[in-house]
Amino acid sequence: LVSCRGISLNSEQEKEFIHRRIIMMDEQIPDVMARGMTEVIAFSHELIRTLAKEHIRKSLEQHSSEAENEAKIRSRSVVSLRDIQRVFSLFNFFLCDFSLGSQLTGESPDKFRRAMLISVGIVYYLRLDAVARRKFLQKLNSLPSEQFQDCCLEEVLESAIDTLTEHTEIPAGIALTRGLKENVFMTLVCTLSRTPLMIIGPPGCSKTLAVSIVTDNANGEESPSLFYRKFARVQPFHYQ
Repeated sequence: LVSCRGISLNSEQEKEFIHRRIIMMDEQIPDVMARGMTEVIAFSHELIRTLAKEHIRKSLEQHSSEAENEAKIRSRSVVSLRDIQRVFSLFNFFLCDFSLGSQLTGESPDKFRRAMLISVGIVYYLRLDAVARRKFLQKLNSLPSEQFQDCCLEEVLESAIDTLTEHTEIPAGIALTRGLKENVFMTLVCTLSRTPLMIIGPPGCSKTLAVSIVTDNANGEESPSLFYRKFARVQPFHYQ
């Protein structure tokens, strides 16, 4: 077992840590799938650092070797083992506590891959802006382990968001934008899984609206939708 207390792991050690965590989680995950999932998580984790490094380098006024080194050092801390642990926490959440229909049920090993892809999407992909998301998907889909898969991250995540949206009552007159659907999905999933979430954006991008929609729908057994009745009531607390 890789020990991570009080130290900073390099990329290879992080990858080994991920692989051992997958093996420890469920004996039903085939070895080939475990290796493929390891590649996806480790690559996504490191890719966030690469994208952050590019962003930091552009924001620095000087373009010297010192600036390059500064960007590399600062980008290293944008993700940590906490993000990897969060992926596994969400992976277990989707398999055991949050059903999204037939795509995450049954005995097919495919449910493990789908649950992991949704978790990777939540932890890494959805934090990015539109430009960085395109780069992320392009690089992730170029992995050899992703070349011949039946489903990809974008497809699985889109299906999960749409499934939740279909079971959510949206007030009349509200435009169901991509941003609103993502915010509703993230608010509900992160609240029920007790995952920290910060929704950042300019006024009018559905931050408060998404929280209001979730609290109106997630009322336990009194929820208007049967889908939401399986989950606990969400009780908001406002601090200003």
